[in-house]
Amino acid sequence: MSALVSVIIPAYNAGSFIAEILSSVLAQTYRPLEIIVVDDGSQDDTARKAAECGAEIRVIRQENAGPSAARNTGIQTAKSEWIAFLDADDQWTRNKLVKQIQIMEKDPSLALIASDMAEIDPKGEVIVPSVLGKHGMKDFFEYLGGAPIPDALAALVKKNFIPTGTVLAKKEALLECGGFNPQIRYGEDLKL
Repeated sequence: MSALVSVIIPAYNAGSFIAEILSSVLAQTYRPLEIIVVDDGSQDDTARKAAECGAEIRVIRQENAGPSAARNTGIQTAKSEWIAFLDADDQWTRNKLVKQIQIMEKDPSLALIASDMAEIDPKGEVIVPSVLGKHGMKDFFEYLGGAPIPDALAALVKKNFIPTGTVLAKKEALLECGGFNPQIRYGEDLKL
């Protein structure tokens, strides 16, 4: 696998769970080139706790400007050709990156790869095994079998089926579209 990946984690007052989130990145079977935590003006110990998780974690502090601006800061400073997003309250399964890179290597024309996700409670118990299933979309994606989504834009207008924390995207594509709109704090992922 030759792809280089930068992981970007926007974080605001995430000190109580940032170490657990970073553990899920550090446990990946495919190691990213870099892990960037953008501390978006936290009032707690998010930056310190993130930095304590390992020398390979780069913490960037900025004034609070919202998740769009934090993700844009990460994109701008990332060194890799591929960007993986993870929100500070999400976790990845151990082989998330390796599976997505395998898909990208099979079809290099792809600019964005995403997946389903489960929802868990604060104790780590699964409460929704499939977000796509919860929204009645799992059968459609299973039918596609990993193939590109036909007319994805039209489908996204009806329902946002791309959880940001599952995204692996080409940095070049993110920059070409102008990144996340910093004026939007909720739903910024759908706009992008």
